[in-house]
Amino acid sequence: MQILASVTFVLIWSTGFIVARAIGDAPQTFLFCRFLGAALVLGLVCVVCRHLVTRFPHRLRLWKPAAALVGAESAEPGSGVRTVWTLLFIGALQNGAYLCLSYFAVVDGFPAGIMALVGGWQPVLTLVVTALVVRRRPDQAVLLGVGVSLVGIAFVLVPGVLGTAGPVRPIHIVLAFTAVTCLSAGTIWQKRVAAHPLLPTLAWQSLGAAGVAFVAAILTDERGADFGWPFLAGLVWSVFGISILAMLIMVHLVRVRSAAYVSALVLGAPPLAALEAALLFGERLSFVQWTGTVLTLVGVGLVVLVPQGSPPELRRSR
Repeated sequence: MQILASVTFVLIWSTGFIVARAIGDAPQTFLFCRFLGAALVLGLVCVVCRHLVTRFPHRLRLWKPAAALVGAESAEPGSGVRTVWTLLFIGALQNGAYLCLSYFAVVDGFPAGIMALVGGWQPVLTLVVTALVVRRRPDQAVLLGVGVSLVGIAFVLVPGVLGTAGPVRPIHIVLAFTAVTCLSAGTIWQKRVAAHPLLPTLAWQSLGAAGVAFVAAILTDERGADFGWPFLAGLVWSVFGISILAMLIMVHLVRVRSAAYVSALVLGAPPLAALEAALLFGERLSFVQWTGTVLTLVGVGLVVLVPQGSPPELRRSR
């Protein structure tokens, strides 16, 4: 069962930026609909679970796992005003800013597989920033992983910038790394609400991300979004597949296995995304770029799999 869950998670996770290429020319409008839809669905689940616990307390054991996910058993669910604002802020960074910038780059022509690879570099940046903040020198293996991953990313990006493989513009690189920086900042802040029930956390963070996407849609003056079947199919998949099912599988695997195990699974997403982009959209990576992809994944693997005294939180949005 765990093997099936692991394979399902990687397959779903790899489609995050494939959706960006498929939806058309209104990425911010799409993300607003996606985040708002996820917030509404998750919020409805929380309300229903709390109602069931209140209405039928003697049958709590029947839906105890769901009650735990929404914090229905606790007298203090932790949804005070300060907590809510913190969750909205984290969602704005970790989901909103990250995906709005990433989707903008992909729709503008940045290869989806490369964007997935840059996004997969987030644990490295998070660990480096955390080490600088706490003034603790990482292990030699971690430093080696950082160096190898940087070399790998250079192998992937430089051929595109030079025009020898794949269209990569400097603005794409700026957008991609700004997006990953926002993701890392949100991941670090995530520790402040680690004890908050999962589903309310995801609901509030999705709402915060929807606010960012709404502002981004206005700033980019998106008009005339095509609400055809690619948009609607991508929306349904993103809400129920990526934002809900994949996140629940991730939490399940972290609890029954470990965060390091999930980290290793996440490393399988960028190569799959590159293959999916090649099959669906004709995106091609050169031999040098595939070599860089392998180097980057090896480097990130060294960073996330080497035991740390206080490993960074792994939770990420797609």
